Amino acid sequence: MLSFLTANLSTILVGAVVFGLVGLSVRATIRDLRSGQCAGCKGCSGCSGSCHGCHTGH
Repeated sequence: MLSFLTANLSTILVGAVVFGLVGLSVRATIRDLRSGQCAGCKGCSGCSGSCHGCHTGH
């Protein structure tokens, strides 16, 4: 088992970093949606009003 971990340590570390970045991205998107902001865009001026929050005037 230890030989497997040492042989694949770089792959495991890269996977952990990618998993962490994806988790932070999902967390930020959920936080934006809960606060009523546009998720995935930089404000209502940048999305042409296609976000739900932009239609309600946020």
